[in-house]
Amino acid sequence: MTSIAVVRKGRTAAVAIDTLTKQGSCLVPPRHKAYPSKLVEVGGAFIASSGSIALLRTLESLAQHHADEFQFGSIAEIYETFRRLHQIHVDDYHLLTSEDDSEQPFESSHFNVLIAAPSGIYEVQSYREVQQYNHFWATGSGYRYVLGSLESIYDEDDDRTAAEIARRAVEVACVFDDASEGPVLTAEVQLADGC
Repeated sequence: MTSIAVVRKGRTAAVAIDTLTKQGSCLVPPRHKAYPSKLVEVGGAFIASSGSIALLRTLESLAQHHADEFQFGSIAEIYETFRRLHQIHVDDYHLLTSEDDSEQPFESSHFNVLIAAPSGIYEVQSYREVQQYNHFWATGSGYRYVLGSLESIYDEDDDRTAAEIARRAVEVACVFDDASEGPVLTAEVQLADGC
């Protein structure tokens, strides 16, 4: 899995993510991979993905071949983006949407991502649930550690940047979560006027 933080502070939004991946029970440290990043840049935003590497590669391919589909101006635009991409995901990338849950309300896209965009910070969950956050949020296997760290270190009035806060929270998760390991990668965007 992974540990991801997204932070909004001042006129900046930032995302931080660890670089460990797993193949079953085998840990694959970042130093053994030619491309350890789990960040995708598209449409002026950065998306950090948790879950399988297959989903990350799908997201990268969608960003490369369907970049015009990605819109990040609001909750509604992000919802519509992931709704449109879902059918492409099923048709072109052979996504299996069935689950063992008889009460499953929608087909799952299996994406669980955090987004730092010029319009703010967002989370998109597997059923295309989209949330926007005011200050910070976390996802992935180490999210509890990240959220605890963010709650204790986030302060609008100190000098730390959004990227520094996000990085530190994920570094803490790497200490305690056995599915997360550094180095931690960060990316940041400037918030648009009025956001």
